[in-house]
Amino acid sequence: MFFDWLVFLFVLVVFSRLLCLTPTLVRELGEDLTLRHCIYRSDFAHLPKISVIIPAKDESETIVASASSILNSSYKNIELILIDDRSSDDTHDLMTRLASSDDRVKVVSVKNLPDGWTGKTHALNYAVKYASGDLFLFSDADAFFDKSLIENSVSVFVQNKLDLMSLLPSFKDAGFLEKALYPHMALGISYFYPLSEVNDPEKVDSALASGCFMLISKKAYESLGGWEKFKSDITEDIAMSKAAKLVGMKVMVMLAGNQLQTKPFQSLGELIGFWVRTFYGGLEKSMRKSMALFLNYLSLVIVSVLFLVSIYGYLANDIGRTNYFLMMFTGLTVFGIVGSFSLFLKKYNGATIYSLYSVFGIALGAWIAFRVLTDIWTGKGIMWRGTRYK
Repeated sequence: MFFDWLVFLFVLVVFSRLLCLTPTLVRELGEDLTLRHCIYRSDFAHLPKISVIIPAKDESETIVASASSILNSSYKNIELILIDDRSSDDTHDLMTRLASSDDRVKVVSVKNLPDGWTGKTHALNYAVKYASGDLFLFSDADAFFDKSLIENSVSVFVQNKLDLMSLLPSFKDAGFLEKALYPHMALGISYFYPLSEVNDPEKVDSALASGCFMLISKKAYESLGGWEKFKSDITEDIAMSKAAKLVGMKVMVMLAGNQLQTKPFQSLGELIGFWVRTFYGGLEKSMRKSMALFLNYLSLVIVSVLFLVSIYGYLANDIGRTNYFLMMFTGLTVFGIVGSFSLFLKKYNGATIYSLYSVFGIALGAWIAFRVLTDIWTGKGIMWRGTRYK
């Protein structure tokens, strides 16, 4: 009996915690942080030149489509710098063909990776030497731009007098992984970094960004010390965003909607690898934050299992008064999980039917958080694209 009441007390604590988080979720869902189609004001002094910089390592499947989507932008005052970062496929040849057909394209090659650098930061740092724009736009070789994306982004950037702007992409041809499981990890990171706080200059410790789209003024970039300052950061995008906030720069992070898309994950393993990297770097390799993330997910998994057990006991006519209470509060908690996720999906144009997979989502989140926690605790670091980072 004592154990039963102990379990019930645990469930009650989790349920109370979920209630406490509800106002934060409602506030986040109530804010419109999606990039809209904007009209660029004609009375701006000039249209700033944009240097779009894309590193690519063995990206022959996507580099042409990605680069073409940028070159087809309605915003014409751009240059596109493509970096072949030690590719072993025909990425470089495809880049060269693009350059031969459009004089706005520059192709540079990286042959070696110096010690102490991540591949991406080194490639970006190298390519900036060839950039002549007023603004630098860092992106990925598997990012696909809507025709009006750059124009809309520059409009928001200039009118709000920003120093750094990042857009969070949606997925091109999203499948089950992106619709049912990925959003749970996004909610996990937003527990630490809600977008309302990320965009609040007073919340200097709350920073987020996506390397898929980072627009920064040349002046701000140089003031931060360039990519060299973040050369060993596995989540270099978040690190730069936080550094910008710490020195008082104006940072804005928004959802791009369908104006910016990236390719879907090829497997569950790829999705897990992406989020292990994101949590590992995004939570600053902090044992405290990683433990909090793990316990958040684990407590929800336990409550979900207890709900199923209590339902089984009810159907088997083997349920006491304590178990009635247990079934009620675990049921309310599971309903809260599914309901919250349903609202999140509805807000961002997802199919609410995927909220029924919430239990699988939080179980996966618990596993990813456990991996991050053990990687930090053991000091072995993580593997990312063939390189171990600590």
